[in-house]
Amino acid sequence: MSAGGRLRCWGRDRQRSSSWPLPALLLVGGVAVTARVIRSRQMAGDRHPLPRHHDPRASHGRNRRDENALRYRARAGHPDALSDLGVLLAERDELAEAEELFGRAARLGHAGAMYNLAVLLEARDAGRAEEWYRRAAGAGDPNAMYNLAACLQQRGEADAERWYRRAAAVDHSHAMNNLGVMLQQRGEAGEARAWFRRAADAGQADAMGNLGAMLQRRGQASEAEAWFRRAAEAGQADAMGSLGAMLEMRGEAGPAEEWFRRGAQAESVGAMTNLGVLLVGRGQLDEAEGWYRRGASAGSPESMNNLGTIVERRDAGAAEEWYRRAASEGQPAAMTNLAGLHAGRGELEEAAAWYRRAAAAGEPHAVHALASQRGRLAEDAPLEADPGGQPAGIAGPGGRLLSSSCAAGPQYRWSGV
Repeated sequence: MSAGGRLRCWGRDRQRSSSWPLPALLLVGGVAVTARVIRSRQMAGDRHPLPRHHDPRASHGRNRRDENALRYRARAGHPDALSDLGVLLAERDELAEAEELFGRAARLGHAGAMYNLAVLLEARDAGRAEEWYRRAAGAGDPNAMYNLAACLQQRGEADAERWYRRAAAVDHSHAMNNLGVMLQQRGEAGEARAWFRRAADAGQADAMGNLGAMLQRRGQASEAEAWFRRAAEAGQADAMGSLGAMLEMRGEAGPAEEWFRRGAQAESVGAMTNLGVLLVGRGQLDEAEGWYRRGASAGSPESMNNLGTIVERRDAGAAEEWYRRAASEGQPAAMTNLAGLHAGRGELEEAAAWYRRAAAAGEPHAVHALASQRGRLAEDAPLEADPGGQPAGIAGPGGRLLSSSCAAGPQYRWSGV
C-alpha cells in the first residue's frame, strides 16, 4: 500500500468454527474473521493515477520522493506524516520502525496511529493493544471501536455491545452485523434483522447471509434465497452452501452441486457435508468420504457422523470412534447410529442410553426406537419414521442416518470475533 490511504489488512485473525446440525434447511453457520484494517489519511499532493503506458522506473522514483517527503515531515514531528510513513513501512514488513512511528504519532493524539499501533501490538501484548484500541475508540476511530468490542466480547464483557453500537452508529458494517448477532442470540429478532439489513445494504457479506437465514426461518424463502445468492456471489462460503441447499430442495440438483462445490472449496464445512450427502445419494462413496474427512478434520460433527456411516462397511471400530466424537459434540444422528451399533452387539443398556440422549435432542428415529422396542432394543434394524409423523431423515450406507448441515435454529455468523 502507498501512503495514499488505501486499505490494508493487518493483525492476527481470530477464528472460531462451528456448525449447526438438524435435518431442515441449510443456514449460514459458524464464525469467521474479517481481517483488521490499517488506515492512513489521504495525502494531498502528487498522488496521481499512472498513465496507460508508464515507465515503472518513473513510478519507483515517485514512490521514493513520496517516502522522502514523508520522512522530512515526520522528522519535524507532523502526526499525519508519522502515521502515513508507518503505514508505508508496515506494507514493506518493516514493522519495528513502523511501530515506532505509530507510537510517536499516537502519543501526539493521532487516532489512526493509535489504532495501527494496537494492531501491531496485539500478537505479542494483548493488554497494551487493548489500551490503544480504547484510546483510539475514545478519539472516534470506528475500527478501534469495533476491535475493542471484539476484545471485550471474547472475555464475555457486556460493554462489548456498547462499542458495537457506537461503531455501528458511524456506519461500521461489521459492527452492525455483530450487533445483530448479539441481539438475535438474546431473542431481539426485530432489531437484529434491522441491523443485518443495514449491514447487508452496505455490502457486508456475512450480514447478507445472516439476513437470509432469518428470512428463511420466517418462511420468506424467495427473499432469503436472494440474500443467500448475493452473499454467495460476494464470496461468502457458507452462503454458497445455503443457496445450494435451497436449490436442491426444489429439485435443481445441478446448480445445487455447483454451489456446494464452490462453498466446499472455500472451506465451508457445511457445504462439504452437504456435498457429501449429495454424492452418497448418487453412489459416489469414495468422493463423499473425501469431503466428509475434510469436514471432520475441520470439526464438523455432521461430517464426523457421516464419515462413520461410510467407514462402518469396512471398519466398525473406526465408525464407532467417529460416531462417538460426533455424539460428544451433541450430534443427534450420531447418537442414534452409535445406539444402533450397541444394539447390534447385544449391548442393550448402552444402546438404550444413547437412544434416550438422541430422543431428548429431538431425533425422531431414536424416539421411535424407544417406543417400538419397549426397552428391549434387541435388533439393529434400519429405523422408520416415528408414528408421530416426524421426518424420516436421510438414509446412509447400511441404513445409518446421515446428517446435513441444516438448521431449524441458525447460529448466525460473526464478523471478526
